[in-house]
Amino acid sequence: MLFALVLASSAPPTIMPVDTAPSSRQVRTDAQSLLRLGLEVEQAGRTGQAETIYEALLADPEPAVRKAARFRLAVMAREAGQTSEAALHLRRLLDDDPGFLEARLGLASMLVEIGDEDAALRELRAAQAAGLPPQIARMVDRMTDGLRARQPFLGRFEFAFAPDSNVNGATRLDTLDTVIGDFSITEESKERSGIGVALRGNVQAQVGLGGSARLVGTAATSANLYRKSDFSNYALDMGAGPRLQLGRTRLALEGGLGRQWLGGEPVRDYWRIGVMGQHPLSRTLHGGLGASLVGVDNKRNALEDGKRYGLNASLEKALNPVTGIGLSLGGERAALADPGYSNWSWQARAFAWRDWGRTTLTASMSLSGLVTDERLSLFPDKRRDKGRRVELGAVFRQLDLFGMAPFVRVSNDRNASTIAFYDYRRTRAEFGLARAF
Repeated sequence: MLFALVLASSAPPTIMPVDTAPSSRQVRTDAQSLLRLGLEVEQAGRTGQAETIYEALLADPEPAVRKAARFRLAVMAREAGQTSEAALHLRRLLDDDPGFLEARLGLASMLVEIGDEDAALRELRAAQAAGLPPQIARMVDRMTDGLRARQPFLGRFEFAFAPDSNVNGATRLDTLDTVIGDFSITEESKERSGIGVALRGNVQAQVGLGGSARLVGTAATSANLYRKSDFSNYALDMGAGPRLQLGRTRLALEGGLGRQWLGGEPVRDYWRIGVMGQHPLSRTLHGGLGASLVGVDNKRNALEDGKRYGLNASLEKALNPVTGIGLSLGGERAALADPGYSNWSWQARAFAWRDWGRTTLTASMSLSGLVTDERLSLFPDKRRDKGRRVELGAVFRQLDLFGMAPFVRVSNDRNASTIAFYDYRRTRAEFGLARAF
C-alpha cells in the first residue's frame, strides 16, 4: 500500500527547537515532550491515550506541533481501518500545507482504497507537479501505472437546496414562429422560477476477475424536486462492465439501462454501451478518450426514438499542488425516427480548480452547438442552437460535518435557438453538502 510505503520511507514531521524567549521556549519544549509521549504510548499499544494527547496538541499555537499531531492521528485512523477519518485528517493537513508530500500520497492511497480512482490520480498528479525525490517518484509511477480500486463497495451522496430561475427549462419569448403564422406562447408554457431540492447519489460494487481486471457494477440516481410536482424530474441509471489495466492505460467497458421521469411520469427509457480509455501523457498530464452508443425510447414522442453515437476526449493537468486545469471535447450524432429531430451536436468545456487554504474553488465554461437534419413541418427553419454555460463553485472544508462539507455552486445557461421552445436562459444556485475529501 502506498501509504505504508510512504510512512516507511519518510519520518513523520518533528518539532525542532528554535531560539526565542524563555517563556516561548518552555511552551515548545512542553509540546515536543507531549508529542514524544504520544508516540511512546502509541507504540505501546495504548492508542486511546495517544489519541487524547494528539487531539490536545491540535490546539497548540505552533503550526508544526499541530501538523505532527494531526499526521499521527491520520496514521492511527488508517491502522484502525477508519479510512474516511484518516482521509479527512490528511485533507486538512494539505489545506494547511499543500506541499506536505506524505499527506498527499497518503490521501491518494485512501482514495484508491475507497474506489475513487480519478480523485487518486488527481492527487498523484498534484504531487508530481511539485517535484518528487527519485525514490518516491518511482514508487508513484508504479502506483499510477497499476492503479486499481480495492474497496468492494463505494457510495456517494450529495444534497442541496437549489433556487432556479427556470425550473422547467422553458423560453421567455412571447411568440412562436410557424409556417402558418405566429402563435402566442401561454404564460404556463414560459419559464418558471422556484426553489427546489437537488439529490444525487451513486453506488459502486466490484469483484476481481484475476490480475488487474475487475467487474464493476454501478447505480446512480438524481432528482430535482419542486413544490409544483409537474416540474420535478428524476433519473435512474444502472450499468456493469469490466475494468482493465493494459500497460499504463486504464480501459473501462460498460453497458447499462436507464429511465428518466418528469412530473412522476416516465419520459424516456434508454440502453447504452460505452468504452473509455485513460492514459498518463506525462507525470502531470492525463488524457482520456471514449465512445458511446445509446438507444432511446421516448415515451412522449415516438418521432424522437432512435440511436445516439458519441465521441469524447479530455485532458487534465496539474500545474502545481494546489491548481489544475482541464479541457474536454465531445460530439454526438442523434439518428432519430424523424429527420426534424435527428441532429449533429458538439460541446467544448474548459475547467480549473484551486485549493485556497481549506476552500476549493472551481470554475468552468462550456460552449455547444446543434443543428438538425431537416426542419419540422410546423416550423420555417431547421433547429440551430448555440449554447453557453458558466459555472463557479466552492467547497468549504473548514466546516466539515461527519465527513461532509458545505458547498455552493452557481451556474448560468444561455441557449439561443431558431425554435422558440428551445431558446432559454437559466440561472441556478445550489447550497448543500458533499464529501469533504
